[in-house]
Amino acid sequence: MPSRLRFPLALALALCCARAFAAQDDVQSLAQQATAAYQAKDYAASADAFVAAIAAGGDDPALYYNAACASALAGRKEAAFDLLAKAAAAGYTRVDAIRADTDLASLRADPRFEALLARTEKAEQRRQRMWNSPAFDTPYQPQLGEDQRVAGLSRLWSEARFNFASFDLVPELDWDALYLATLPDVRAAASTADYYQVLRRFVAQLRDGHSSVRPPVEVANQLDSQPGVRTALVEGRVFIVELLDPKLAESGAAPGLEITAIEGQPVQAWAQAHIAPTSRLPRRRTWPRAPTSGRCCPVHSGSRRG
Repeated sequence: MPSRLRFPLALALALCCARAFAAQDDVQSLAQQATAAYQAKDYAASADAFVAAIAAGGDDPALYYNAACASALAGRKEAAFDLLAKAAAAGYTRVDAIRADTDLASLRADPRFEALLARTEKAEQRRQRMWNSPAFDTPYQPQLGEDQRVAGLSRLWSEARFNFASFDLVPELDWDALYLATLPDVRAAASTADYYQVLRRFVAQLRDGHSSVRPPVEVANQLDSQPGVRTALVEGRVFIVELLDPKLAESGAAPGLEITAIEGQPVQAWAQAHIAPTSRLPRRRTWPRAPTSGRCCPVHSGSRRG
């Protein structure tokens, strides 16, 4: 009966979340142990702890790389090569940093080292083509072609569709339907500035303060400039609180004055037309999200140690 399933299901979800948080704690604790052992120059213990952090669920590429470095310093050549290959497969593809790292000096004379770096470099080139293709490096134009505008919207839609982590906070949003509804506006954009305003209205529907569209510098002032005043909304009315540009005082502006209209339009109507469509006020989460992977503070982060 359905009523008998509710409690076991809730218990299972609770246990699942508890295990996820416990795994996160295990990964972080083991990574801290590994870092401490590395700093104490106990490289064998450091390598063992990094490997244990990976086994506990850590999937950060730096964990594999740190384990490879500690293994190389501990004289575990075969393990170092294996972990270095896994680091590259997991996404650690900074060939110049790997080649210059003194921790891996014991591996350089082995022909496998340069062969691994060659494979890693090819993987990085593939990754760059996938995520940073020069096909989208279009010089600024006051009016982009329709195909370019549609391609830009499509890329933005795709990036969010497959990488945005908080669609659960906007459950009423149909991202695909919004994409289709935005296509006519993108095609009708009369200028690059108008086009970027359409993109901003599009991404604002995610209601996420960390997701935004930054316009090119050529139109940034046009889109982002603000008058040198600080205002406050009081009972539905907008008042000047502070003049940030002293020259405005010459026009009669002063703290305490009410702004009733902008460009001949009532201030509330102007704000609804020009500010509300691109507002990205975030939705608040009322329950904690279980982590999807363990993260730690690695010995190596990029080419620096910390």
